[in-house]
Order: sequence, then structure tokens, then C-alpha cells
Amino acid sequence: MLPKKVLIFFALALAVFSGIALAQDEASASPLFSVDANAQYELAQKYLDLGEYFKAVAEFERFLHFFGEHPLAPDARLGMGKAYLLGGQYADAVGALADFLNKHPNHKDTDKARLLLCRAYAEAKDFANALPCLESIASVTTDPVVADIALNQMGWLLLEQGLWDEAKAAFGQVSAPNRLSFGTDQVLAQLELTPMPKSKNPALAGALAVIPGAGHLYTGRYQDAAVALLLNVGLIFGAIECFDNDMPALGAIVGFVAVGFYAGNIQGAVSSVRKHNARQKESFINDLRRKARPTLHLGMAKNGPAGFVSFSF
Repeated sequence: MLPKKVLIFFALALAVFSGIALAQDEASASPLFSVDANAQYELAQKYLDLGEYFKAVAEFERFLHFFGEHPLAPDARLGMGKAYLLGGQYADAVGALADFLNKHPNHKDTDKARLLLCRAYAEAKDFANALPCLESIASVTTDPVVADIALNQMGWLLLEQGLWDEAKAAFGQVSAPNRLSFGTDQVLAQLELTPMPKSKNPALAGALAVIPGAGHLYTGRYQDAAVALLLNVGLIFGAIECFDNDMPALGAIVGFVAVGFYAGNIQGAVSSVRKHNARQKESFINDLRRKARPTLHLGMAKNGPAGFVSFSF
């Protein structure tokens, strides 16, 4: 039997040597997982190219978390803004693109980021910010192509708002070298030849709707007009009959319903005019886009095969 002191000594020695060996193993072991900057950026860009925008956003965010000072960090911020935009998250796109422009004002893709920012505003129907954004690009950029892109987009946004003269002015500022690719001359010609859709007056529709159905007649919705007239007249006469036959409680209920339908008839007429105006404007703009879109044809010229550009009218 070994003395107690000897056993304690051997136990302490074993513990010390085991600790040293474990430390050496940990120092020499390779990490189980490591994030490579280039691989991480390529993964995010891959998702963006594949149209998996939410995954792209997550991977760009992961890149910026681990490699915020990497040379590819500006590209990651721009890519994240583009992914938000293409994914339909316009408010997040505005935030990401504004962050890129604030942190990298002299980046080679600054103009591209500005155009994407304007597009995010436009897609969100935030015309109050979209138009000044495009005006700023057109005035400060040194690239004439970028300026023309901004002016062309301004023209279409102004058309969406029904500002025809302002739209013509914006299209008219597009420089000659880019007018063919944008179809600018065709747009301006169509704006001169085609009468603008006439908007109907919502207030007038509401006033006409005092006579049930007349407001709907104003927009050409004859079936809705007939239904509104018959329903309102029927309820009014029903309420009167109830009171004439000593049924005041039922008459009050029918009368209350009649008042609701009468008010709805007026509101429906106003809403109908607004929808009518929106459809007319959308149809006009879509037709204009179709006619202004250049089409490339291949054919034969005197000297051999040639390409021809045509426009629909």
C-alpha cells in the first residue's frame, strides 16, 4: 500500500500533464467553421441572381456583419438595396440605398444606386420623393446616359400623374443619341397625335348621385345605375308603406337601411369616377409604352443582311 502523500503527488502530476496536453491539442486543432469573405459575398450575389431576394438580403447582412470593413462591403450594401427593391420591400430598399449613398458618396456605382433609390420611391408611389430624386440625378451626374435615363423615367412618372405638359418637357430634354433606344421621339409624336384621356369629375358624380343611379350613368356603368335606382326607390317606398300601415318600428328599420344604401350610392358614384379615371390613364400609358417600344427586325438591304428598327402606331 502506497503512502497517502505519494498518491496525492501522482494525482496532481497527472492533472497537470493532462491539462498541458489538452491545451496543446486545442491550439493545434483547426476551427470547425470559418467564414470566407469572398465566398460569403458570392453566395449572396448568387441568391440575388437567382431571384431569391430574401435569402440574398440575409446573406448580404451576414457579410456586412462579419466583414463590414472589407473592400466588397459597399457592393454588399448596394446588393442588399437591390434585393429589397426587387423583392418588393420598397421602404427597406430606400433605407439600404440611402445608407449606401451616405457611406460611399464617391463609389463607382453611385449613379446606379441613385437610380435604384428613385425607382424604389416610384414603385412605392411616393412621387413627392421620386421626382426630386430623378431631377437631382439629371442635374448633377456627369454621365449623359444616366441623365437621359433619369429624364426618361421622369417623363413616365409625370404621365402617371396626368401632368402631360411637364412630361413632354422631360422627354424633350433627352439627348439625341439616346432618343432611339428610349423611343423618345415616338412618345412625343404620340402625345401630339393622340388626345389625352379626359378625366371625369368625382364631385359632379357625387352631385348627380343625389338622384340614385345618375352618378353611375355619368361613368357609363348602366347596370350599376339601374340596380342603384331600383334598390333605393324600393327601400324608400317600402319604408313609406310600413309607416302608412301602422308599422313604425319596421318602417324605421327599413328607412335606416334605405339611408345607408342612399349614402352608399353617392359614395359608390364618386369611387366609380376615380376608378374610371385611373383605368383610362393606365390604358393610355400602357398603349403609349407599347407603341414607343422599338422592335428589331432582320432583313435584306442592297449590301446584304441588315437590321431594322420599327415602332408600332
